[in-house]
Formats: sequence, structure tokens, C-alpha cells
Amino acid sequence: MSLNHHSWEEITDKDEIAKILDDINNQPLEFAPQQEVDIHGETVEKFVELVLDCGWAFISDESSLYDFGLIDDVTKLEAKIKEVFGVDVSDIEDKNLLKIFERIDSSKPLI
Repeated sequence: MSLNHHSWEEITDKDEIAKILDDINNQPLEFAPQQEVDIHGETVEKFVELVLDCGWAFISDESSLYDFGLIDDVTKLEAKIKEVFGVDVSDIEDKNLLKIFERIDSSKPLI
């Protein structure tokens, strides 16, 4: 049995739960790629510090604002992004951080 096909509520056999947990624990942890996000390093650092207000966060190419808050929090994060970076990102439907960083960086004046 795999969790891809069943929810935890459907599994009642303790041995089956133990087997699933054992299978999960024996799988290597794989992080999503960061190659694209890494291009925006300075923006990411400023975003983590000033928007997320934390010292560190793992952000991948697939991360979104939803990874850092509930729907109400996302609206507040969008407002904070506008305050810090002067960029409106509310129209980015999936709230993907890579798209947000690309928008922020494309709005910066070229030197």
C-alpha cells in the first residue's frame, strides 16, 4: 500500500502503518533544485531577512509564498514585498518565489 493511493484515515492496520513509515524513513531526502533561485542571491537574502523576517529559509525554484503562510499571511507578504521592493506581485497566481524574484530583479534600474 502506498500513500499515493490512500489517505492516512483509510489505513487502520498498525503493521501497515509501520511498514509505510519504515519505507518513508528509508528514502533519501531530496531537495528541489535551486539553480534558478541562486541567480537572484542578493534579492533572496533581502527577501528572507526583510519580508519573511527570519534569519534563514530554504528556498527552491519551486517554493511559493504559500510555503511561508496561510492565505491571509500571503496577502500580508505581498504587501511587505511591495513595501520593501516597490513591486506589486499580487497578480502572480501561483505565488512562485522564483517568478517574484525575477519580477523584483527586472524592476531594478540597470547600472
